[in-house]
Amino acid sequence: MKLLLTMLMTLISLTSHAGDRVWNGGGLSEKNILWALVSLNKYIEDCLNGPYCNLTKKERKLLKEIQDIHLREPQGPNFIQFKSHFKNEANFDFGEGIRLAKTKLYPGSPILINTDLLYRRANNKVIAFTVADAVSLLIHEIGHHTGEKNHTVLDLLGAKVSMVVQKFSEKAPFFPTNDKIQIVSFNSDNHAQFPEILIYVEDEIIDLTKKVQKKLDCHDDYRSIPKGATFHNIYWKPFYKRSDYIKFKFEGNLWVYCQSRNGLVQEKPEGNYLEVTFKGKILDNSDFGDKEYSQFKVKFIPGSLDIEVKKMWMLVGEGNPLDAIPGN
Repeated sequence: MKLLLTMLMTLISLTSHAGDRVWNGGGLSEKNILWALVSLNKYIEDCLNGPYCNLTKKERKLLKEIQDIHLREPQGPNFIQFKSHFKNEANFDFGEGIRLAKTKLYPGSPILINTDLLYRRANNKVIAFTVADAVSLLIHEIGHHTGEKNHTVLDLLGAKVSMVVQKFSEKAPFFPTNDKIQIVSFNSDNHAQFPEILIYVEDEIIDLTKKVQKKLDCHDDYRSIPKGATFHNIYWKPFYKRSDYIKFKFEGNLWVYCQSRNGLVQEKPEGNYLEVTFKGKILDNSDFGDKEYSQFKVKFIPGSLDIEVKKMWMLVGEGNPLDAIPGN
């Protein structure tokens, strides 16, 4: 487990990656928690600077303290530790029931997370911890690093930040019955922010954020530069099956906010759409006639990503850009 965390946190520390950035190994809940830790400051900013959190003065002050501590804490491979209570790796029983996580009341204190409570079953399915769940958890635990002891206060604050994450996220599952293959986009109310775009394949997470950002351009004024974007209205295109792999394809609206030469971010975005294809290796040899599609297990094939950003057929200014539907 320590080796896994070291590998994952090494990936987290990278701001760019030469190939496809894939967070694999270990469970999906654990990776969602690590992803949330990487992006936590962005989610806190959305809560502090937007009207959606409805923070009280005390909550705003506490959240700013959490943000400040989070940005200063040394988040090495031992900062988040996944331990099992039932395997006696750590004690999460404090007399009021077994807890999900624990930490101490000072900055930099490791956060121990109980792996026994990261997954739950519902309708014969295993439900993993989501990024929104992870954000609520991290706000609570880092909140203790401010010296705050009141669990109810931290639970409420974590829930408010989590709701903002949910509000600005969009999910597009490939199968209608499960989320084993899905696209998740995390947007922002800030036009100077770029969307986080993730592909989930079984227990793997493929981060497209930097790759898509490098593809963006501003066409209306060659001297303007992309400053932010939003990605939504995600939908899957027909897939292609070969003998040992499946080729997936999805598209979605990609609105780019450009910064002009005078430094101002334009209110109206440029209309584009994002088109992504990738391959998944089939992990069993059953015929399609013997199984439902949703029962197949696939593994993302590194190097199979193909990303294109295309100009939308209706330009911004020709009516309402939100009425434009790409790919039709």
